[in-house]
Amino acid sequence: MVNKDIKFENPHKTANDVVDIIGNTLSLNSVINNIFKNGLKSKNDNELRICLHSLLKLLVDEYKK
Repeated sequence: MVNKDIKFENPHKTANDVVDIIGNTLSLNSVINNIFKNGLKSKNDNELRICLHSLLKLLVDEYKK
């Protein structure tokens, strides 16, 4: 369940930015980044918010280890 206090005003832009950051970190080429971004376009805002929230939770949990 998504925490209602976490807001992503423009989840599509945020998700694209996350793909760029992860792509650069993992040295993915632009074709792979575009595949991910095109897949994100088909998601609605709520699905992206849930995904971004899950990603943040995963990062926090991993950071705590």
